[in-house]
Amino acid sequence: MSKYYSKTKAFNLLLNYWSKHRPISEEHARWLKENCTAHIVKSEQILYAEGDRQKKIYFVSEGILARRKLTPKKKKQQLLAIAPPTYGLFTTKHTHSLTPAEGDIVALRSGLIVSIPYTSLALEGFKHLGLDEFSRQLVNKKKALLDKLRPLAFERDAMARYLRFARDLPELCSILWQQEQADLIDVSISTVQRGFSRL
Repeated sequence: MSKYYSKTKAFNLLLNYWSKHRPISEEHARWLKENCTAHIVKSEQILYAEGDRQKKIYFVSEGILARRKLTPKKKKQQLLAIAPPTYGLFTTKHTHSLTPAEGDIVALRSGLIVSIPYTSLALEGFKHLGLDEFSRQLVNKKKALLDKLRPLAFERDAMARYLRFARDLPELCSILWQQEQADLIDVSISTVQRGFSRL
C-alpha cells in the first residue's frame, strides 16, 4: 500500500512537532501557510545544490534528507549530515550566515518537506510566535547529532568505527541503508555488512 502524501500533511506534521515545545494557535498555522512552502519530494531529488544562494531551512516532516558531497579524490559520495523527521538542514552555516553550506541537500527517501525562508523568521508581527526559539531548536538538534557523529572520525579502525556508530546512533543505523551508513561514517560497504552481522 503506497503512502499518502499531501502538502497539508507536511504542514500539520510540522505544527504537531512545534506543539510539543509551545502552545500552538491558528496564528502559527497562518504564518506557516503564508510564508513557507510544502514539498512532496521523491528519492534522490535535490532541493539545494552547493553554491546556490538560497537562504532556507528544509524541515523534514516525513522522509530523510542528507547533505551529500562527491569527493573527487576518493571518487565516491560522502554524506556530511542526515536529517530524519523533525530535523532540518540549513542552506547556509546558520540563519545569520551568508556562507553557503557545503554539499547538496538531497532527499534519501520520498517524503514531505517544508522549506522555511530565513526572512520569514524575522517578520514583524509574528515574532511573538516564538520563531527564534523554533529555529534555535533545529540548530541545537542538528548540533547534537553532529556531536555524536564527530567522535567516529577519530576511530582509526573501520570496524570499531562502525560498531560505535551502531551503538551511539541506533536511530540512524535503523533507518539508513548499508551503503548510506558507509558513506556517512567513511567505511566500506563490506565493513558495514560484517559489522551488522556482529550486532
